[in-house]
Amino acid sequence: VDVSFAKNTVTLTQNSYRHIQQLKLKHYYLADQQVLGNPNFENQIRNQKGIFDRVDVIRSKQNEISDRTAKTSLPLNNTVEMQWNNNLIRKTPKVHNPLIDEHYLKDNFEYNEVSYFNISQGYDLAIQSPKWKDNLTRLFATTGLTIDRFNFSAYDYYYYTTYNHLFQVAVSKNFDYFYLSHAFNYDSFSDPIRKYMTNSLQLKLTDMLNLKFEQDYDLERRAATKNAYGVIFKPANNCWLIDLAYSDTLTDKQLSLNVGINYNNNVFTSFSTK
Repeated sequence: VDVSFAKNTVTLTQNSYRHIQQLKLKHYYLADQQVLGNPNFENQIRNQKGIFDRVDVIRSKQNEISDRTAKTSLPLNNTVEMQWNNNLIRKTPKVHNPLIDEHYLKDNFEYNEVSYFNISQGYDLAIQSPKWKDNLTRLFATTGLTIDRFNFSAYDYYYYTTYNHLFQVAVSKNFDYFYLSHAFNYDSFSDPIRKYMTNSLQLKLTDMLNLKFEQDYDLERRAATKNAYGVIFKPANNCWLIDLAYSDTLTDKQLSLNVGINYNNNVFTSFSTK
C-alpha cells in the first residue's frame, strides 16, 4: 500500500456553533384614510359616545378579553419598535452514506436552534404627552433552551400604563412516538387574575398522521376550562399540513379546520376556519 494515499490520523468534527445577533428598528405608520359615502353613517361610526351596534360592542369586548393578538400587538398608526434578537445555532454533520449518489454534497448537515433570547420595545409616536414614559407600549421578552429532546421556553409581555403582565413558562419533551408539553400561564388582564396550566399531548400514529389533545386547567377554580381534540395530517415533504380539531369550553363548542403552509424554517402559516 502506498503510504501517500493513507492517513494515520483522522480528525472528526462533531458540532460547531454560531451565535446570531440582530438589532432591528422598525417603524409602523398608517396614514389617515379618505372616506367616501354617507356622512351620517360615518358620523355614527366615529361617535365614540354612542353605540353603533350593541351586539358588536359585546362581541368586541369578548374578543378584547380572549384574543391574545389584541393584547400583544403594537399599535400601527405611528409606532417605532426596537428589537434585540439572539440565537445560538448548532451545526451537526450527518453520517455519510456512500450508497446514495450525490446526497452527501447537498444534504450533509443538520441545523438546530439551541437557545434564543429576544427583547422588543415599542414607542408610540402618536401620543402627545410631556412624559416620554407615556409613549412606551408593551415590553416583550422571550427566551428558550433546547437540550437533546427537552425544551424550555418563557415569555412575558409587560404594559407600562396598566402594569399588567401576560406571562408563560413552558417545558416540553419530544419522545419517539409522542410529545408532551406543560405550560403555566399568568394573565393579569382578567378580573380575577387568570392562572392556568396548558397541557398538550401528541401521539404519532404514522409519519404523516398525529393525534393531539390539549387542556386548559384553571388553578383557581381547580377545573378544566377547555378540552381540545384533533387530528394532524402532514405529508413527508413537510410543505403543508391539515389540522382538524374540536374544542369544548365553558361558553361554546367549536369545530375548526386549519390549513398550514410551510414557506421556510418549519414555520407553518395557517389559514384557519371555524
